[in-house]
Amino acid sequence: MHHFIRASDIRPTSAFPTEASGYRRASLSDRDCGAVHTGWGLCELDAKGHVNQHLQSFEKSFFVLEGNPVLLLDNRAFRLAPGACGLIPVGMKQAWLGPDHGTARWIDMNAPVPKGVNFADDTYFLGPPPEFLIEELDIFSNVILPATFSKARVPQDLKRRARDLLERFEVPHRSGTVSGLSRGQRQRVALARALLMDPPIVLADEPTASLDPENGDRIAHEFDRLARSGKLVICVTHDERLAAYASSALTMHDGRLVHEGHQRKVSRQVPGIP
Repeated sequence: MHHFIRASDIRPTSAFPTEASGYRRASLSDRDCGAVHTGWGLCELDAKGHVNQHLQSFEKSFFVLEGNPVLLLDNRAFRLAPGACGLIPVGMKQAWLGPDHGTARWIDMNAPVPKGVNFADDTYFLGPPPEFLIEELDIFSNVILPATFSKARVPQDLKRRARDLLERFEVPHRSGTVSGLSRGQRQRVALARALLMDPPIVLADEPTASLDPENGDRIAHEFDRLARSGKLVICVTHDERLAAYASSALTMHDGRLVHEGHQRKVSRQVPGIP
């Protein structure tokens, strides 16, 4: 059996409107035309657009035709270029971010052919795109990235806040990508980005793991300041210095809760930080 589509008839339409922005897809081969083993589609993602984090019950391959979309996969962010291709295994978490300018286009191949319009029946969304540093972006662009999801232009007050956060965490102001930063510097950039939008709840997983004692204290003091301002700060940590700042703590051992109680043991300022 042969299946033909005129190029002029391929018109991607909005897909997953409640879980994506600026994302469109046109099915080239699916169950409606009798395909069973492999389905194909043409995807488009506009600048500053995104597809929320999700997993799928089928194997996905892709080939980038145009633009530079960002694929968030396996705790890393990859800026793709035309000609880039790859395979995403069944059940692996993924998300997409649009290019800085224009529209990115890629072909997807899905096996076996998923169910539903644009494979909606076999796609399970998990929430907003995770916040990994994008290797190809500079420090400042990584920090303001969350603001670009909902705003065509980043307001000046958010840009000032981004610079203030970088200065507070003593991240060097320099051009170039984040790929040249140390692990500790990268962690401080990620924390600045997490605080950019002034969230009411902060969840942190080992936030001081890659930091020297001085910068670990700096981050601990910042969390303490946030908690005192009325925000809820929840940390998972093995760092006793950080845990000492907590107003309450849950101690786990071998996956079991072994202690629960109140414990603020320190309340001091780090020199140079208000």
